[in-house]
Amino acid sequence: MPQLTHKMGGDSVVTNTLAVLFTDGTEQFTAALPASLNIQCGVALFTGGTVSTVTFATPYTAVQAPIVVVTGLNSVYTHSLFESVASLGSNGAWTGFTLTISAALFGAYNWLACGNPN
Repeated sequence: MPQLTHKMGGDSVVTNTLAVLFTDGTEQFTAALPASLNIQCGVALFTGGTVSTVTFATPYTAVQAPIVVVTGLNSVYTHSLFESVASLGSNGAWTGFTLTISAALFGAYNWLACGNPN
């Protein structure tokens, strides 16, 4: 895939899909998507309770826990429910998360976890 290059501010800044290159020779690449980023997703089921525990297929071994985002599946009534996510594991060994909701539910939530695996 070719990199797209754009000039910003005349010739003083050049950006591409991987980094920002400055004419003084410096480069900013921390906002770029790292090649080692690990994304996992799935479904958290509720069978009349308020807590669902999810185990990642591949644990995250980074110091920081992955970011987890949850949304109710289509046609699942989640209005007026409050959700909270708690990571399971510790630095270097994030194994999953617990999704807690404010009332009992028969249904499911989609989830997506994004983090650096090492």
